[in-house]
Amino acid sequence: MSEREQYGKLADELEDRADTLADENDRLGERIAGAREGWQRTRDETGAGTPDWDDPDEDEDDDEDGNDHDANDEDDEDD
Repeated sequence: MSEREQYGKLADELEDRADTLADENDRLGERIAGAREGWQRTRDETGAGTPDWDDPDEDEDDDEDGNDHDANDEDDEDD
């Protein structure tokens, strides 16, 4: 095999490898985009990562206390 043929063969192998890496890069980009979309969808649905300037414990306590008192008040009136 001549030197020219060896270089041609090496060039073909390197071109094939470059194509393989380009394909893998595209697939990885698609996986990253899919993961990002899934994360954004989850974040939007759950509100995760969204700052809540109100104290969530304060809101829950108000709701629980208000509902418990209303239910107890109605029971007392029925007796």
